[in-house]
Amino acid sequence: DQDVMDKEYDAIISYSAKDYKWVCHVLRRKLESTDRGFKLCLHDRDFKVGATIGENILESVRKSRRMIMVLSRNFLNSSWCMMEFRAAHLQVLKEMSKYLILIMYEDIHENELDEDLKFYVKNNTYLSIQNKWFWEKLYYAMPEDP
Repeated sequence: DQDVMDKEYDAIISYSAKDYKWVCHVLRRKLESTDRGFKLCLHDRDFKVGATIGENILESVRKSRRMIMVLSRNFLNSSWCMMEFRAAHLQVLKEMSKYLILIMYEDIHENELDEDLKFYVKNNTYLSIQNKWFWEKLYYAMPEDP
């Protein structure tokens, strides 16, 4: 990975505040407590006080080796979440990397997605929390030690 050393986080988690319980009590706990102990960036804990939300989003995307996006209907209805997706999408296009890890939190029909998300979902692999190999696939998608 280029510039791996200036990446403060293994991943930023992009999610709707309405999905906070699952993200913090299940996803975050599992990832931070693995042998690797992934270093995660979460809005409520790691965003800088005093900076705008937009600045925080762009800075966190820049400092993270991956973005885990928890896609739910709540996410789709949040303009901040969609802004994070667009920032991550640009990062993917710029680096042509496996930067974005998309987690389908619930079954969402293609017609519920905007054009950018629809394109991304059609052309990239995503993880479903319904899949019995979900955790193994997620760990595999996370960055390796630098």
